[in-house]
Amino acid sequence: MAHLVAEYLKYGSVDEVYKAHKYDIPISYPGFQRVLDRWGIVKAAGPNSKLSEALSFFVHLAKEQIPLETLYKRMPPSFQTSIGTLHRILSYMKEGVTRRVGTALVITPYKKPDHILVANDISTPRVEFGKPFGSVSIPMGFSKKRDTKQKAILRVLQQEVFAKQAIAQNMPMEIITKDTEPFMYLDAADVRVSIYHLRLPKELSRSFPASVT
Repeated sequence: MAHLVAEYLKYGSVDEVYKAHKYDIPISYPGFQRVLDRWGIVKAAGPNSKLSEALSFFVHLAKEQIPLETLYKRMPPSFQTSIGTLHRILSYMKEGVTRRVGTALVITPYKKPDHILVANDISTPRVEFGKPFGSVSIPMGFSKKRDTKQKAILRVLQQEVFAKQAIAQNMPMEIITKDTEPFMYLDAADVRVSIYHLRLPKELSRSFPASVT
């Protein structure tokens, strides 16, 4: 069953896993959901697209100063956010309204408070999207308004940082403390992002030798 959890964390939703395998998976949809529950996986929140994808789109739209539809037509097939969703986001941005919530993590290694953990994107660059090789970002994702802080943080850790530990049912829960609070909020597009600072213990810091200032 661990391979199903791995596929879920890879594709972001049960629906996407079924699509990727052409619906040839020997388990029912409810059965798949029960596996995720037994593994303690916090289900994805929001649309089946990444928060960073929509943000990158609007950054590029602002730079290009072209109609939204024109830029959208340049997007590769792997671009998941629908044009309807992008229009809604743009409308809320013009009104100054935030309607969704997100969570981002600033993670520092043991005794290195001036370093943060970032993800180094080595996927194929999207020239039409303004995405070069080596783009970096901090772990982030959509959350649900009813989430506890601990649940919102755990979702991002499972999907963006500790996927292997989540699959092995060995999540380092000790780094999420009861007094963990956002140190800042950032309104990006139509999303209000809560940003948390997490400090890694010594044994976990060894896994991230490439952390950069």
